[in-house]
This record gives sequence, C-alpha cells and structure tokens, in this order.
Amino acid sequence: IVFAIEFESNKGLEPIKIYGRNGQLLDDYWYEMGGPGAYNNTAIHAFSNFMLIYGPNFTTGHTSVISPSSQVRYALQIIRSVLQGEANVLDVKKDGERHYVEKIQEVSKTRVFTHCSSWYVSENGWNGTLYPWSQLTFWWKCFWPKWSAWTYKVS
Repeated sequence: IVFAIEFESNKGLEPIKIYGRNGQLLDDYWYEMGGPGAYNNTAIHAFSNFMLIYGPNFTTGHTSVISPSSQVRYALQIIRSVLQGEANVLDVKKDGERHYVEKIQEVSKTRVFTHCSSWYVSENGWNGTLYPWSQLTFWWKCFWPKWSAWTYKVS
C-alpha cells in the first residue's frame, strides 16, 4: 500500500522502481510510449505476472467501488492459470496493449477533461489518469477478458 500527497498523476508510479523483462524500468517503458498506460488499465507488456490495481486511466471521478472490484476480478481471472499451476508466466501481448492505450488516448481527446488545464493531462497532452468510457464498459471488459490478448507460458 502506497500513501502519497503532492504527486503528479501522469508520472506513473514514481518514485517506486519496477523492473520488467531484461531489467527495463517501468518509468522508461512509459516514457517511450508517451506516458503511463496499461492494457485494460491493469497489465503492461514485458512486465510478466504483474497486475496493477488502480493503474493508468482507471480514475473516473464519478463512480464507486464497482470499478476496483471489477479490476480485482479481472486480474484474478487472468492469473488463475498461474495460481493453478498450468502456467508460470503470463504477459499481455504488445500489440494488444498498444492498441488499447492508443484508443484511450484517441477517445480522451474527444472528452471535456482534455480541453482544459488540469492535472489529468500532462504537458504533452497525454491522459494517464482518466478512463474515457462508462463504468458499464469497464465492467464488461473485466467480466469478459479478451484471452487472445494474452500469452501464457510454462518455463
């Protein structure tokens, strides 16, 4: 559990250092992408077996505990094969992650929160904070995972 005050929402998880495959730092990965982003606001390519709860683009400002509970349910569905010993490495596919993150950025540009000065959007226009669709959409995506977006391995 991390408690923080006076933080910048579009800087990801700074100052926490998280390393993925081949020692890549998460902050560097997000910098190369343009800003924080995750597949279904939960998983990051090349950061195997790592799930974020309340990750990038998760905030809505208009909902309740439905969203976090949906995200926990989603993460448990995805990691079930690891927990049951059927696989020991799971990773979201890079093209799936990039498509999802690009779609979030594209749709965000049509929303009111990107057309005003706020802490939701970085200087370069990147929305790493707000979810641009309805909570029903998020619930649906969590309830019915897109299994083709994932790679499971036994090593």
